[in-house]
Amino acid sequence: AIGLAATASTVVSGAVAGRLRFAFYAVMSAVTSGWIFPVAAHWAWGPSGWLKEKNYQDFSGGSIVHLLGGTIGLVSTIILGPRMGVFTPSGRHLPMRSSPANVVIGTFILICAWFAFNSGSSRTLEHGMDRVASRAAANTA
Repeated sequence: AIGLAATASTVVSGAVAGRLRFAFYAVMSAVTSGWIFPVAAHWAWGPSGWLKEKNYQDFSGGSIVHLLGGTIGLVSTIILGPRMGVFTPSGRHLPMRSSPANVVIGTFILICAWFAFNSGSSRTLEHGMDRVASRAAANTA
């Protein structure tokens, strides 16, 4: 479960990159992983969690991880405002500072990782789980 907590924090890191100093991100990550995520995980997966009691199902932790990380990221970006160095003091938008080659390489790495993680979360291809893995791969595409 600690890997899922860390993943929720990395979702937040993409949202606050360029908006927050590293020390503040480290504190935010510790709070997310050490306090907020365990509460949400208990709600969904704990034996007495209110979501579990309502028959909530979460395949490989994707809903809890991404909803929690995305919500924290959204609230953080609303509070923090635009990224540093994107606008001039007068409000004019500065040119993008990205590398198309890095964008393509990063996208390729993410696609490969998503297919491996999402399909591999079924843990086996026996006892009908091959259908779950193939469905996960199709939904990833």
